[in-house]
Parts: sequence; C-alpha cells; structure tokens
Amino acid sequence: MMDSPFIILEPGQDHPGNWYRRCLEYPEHAHLKEGEPHMAFLLRADPLIEFDRRILGTVHIPRVQGKLNKVFLWMVERMFDGLPDFLVILDGEYWTAADDRHREILMFHELSHCIHATDGDGEPRYDDETGRPIWKLTGHSVEEFTSVVRRYGAWNDELREFVGAADGKG
Repeated sequence: MMDSPFIILEPGQDHPGNWYRRCLEYPEHAHLKEGEPHMAFLLRADPLIEFDRRILGTVHIPRVQGKLNKVFLWMVERMFDGLPDFLVILDGEYWTAADDRHREILMFHELSHCIHATDGDGEPRYDDETGRPIWKLTGHSVEEFTSVVRRYGAWNDELREFVGAADGKG
C-alpha cells in the first residue's frame, strides 16, 4: 500500500483531521474543543497485531525519556510544525478502505483516550507558564474478556454500567 512505514496525509477529504473536527462537536469531547490540543495524525503502512488482534488506531503523547529526548522532540516538532499534544496513529489500509461512519467511530474511540489531567482534588490542571491544559491518556472504560462476562456476568460496577448503557438503561 505505502512505501514508507508511516505517511502524513496532506490536507484533503481523507485527512483524519476532518473526522477529528467532526468528533469535537460531540459532548464527550467538549474538553478537546475547549482546550484545543495540538493534534497530529499518521497512517501506519503495515498492520499492527497485538495478541492476535489487529490494532486499528493508537494515540500517544509523543515524548521519550533518556538521551534521545531532545533529538526526538526536535524531529517531531519539524515533522508536525510544532510539538503535538497527542499523536494519533491509524492503520493506513483500514483508514483508506473505511467509510465515513467507520472512520468517525475509530476517531471517536481514539479521542476517548485523550483527557484533561486533574489534580488530587479532581480539578483540571494547567501549565503554570502557558496556561494551557495539561493532557494525559486514559485506558478503556471496560477491559474484560467476553468469556469472563459470559461466565460471571457483569461482576463489577464498570461492567454493570456498560451493560446498562447497551440496554439503554444508562
């Protein structure tokens, strides 16, 4: 599909930023609309398989530790015209073949990992120098195997809330 391991799409009708902006209109992502994080998007040329599952998208806060930190930050800033708060990497083959609805679902999912960091009292955190929000990543709301739920049911509050939402009760 692609010669490079990653592709930065030029602005146009297939650019992930279009679906990002669409998802900002949903109340679940109001914090992103208000906080205006710098988002960057890459398409991955080769499928990423983890535990026998194809990973359609990932989101990262693009930082590294150690001796290569300054080099990494310099490269990322040059690549994306500034240091992004979040880097969304999408399966290029999937993205190219997906219809608008499936692209939106994937983008909505990835953006659900992007949250405004809070302090110990649950108050939003802001950078003292810039006043901008401090961002962080969060995991999935429900992370359980179907076989466990099949055998034990909705055994915790997280699963009960999920099942209630699926049944239209939450």
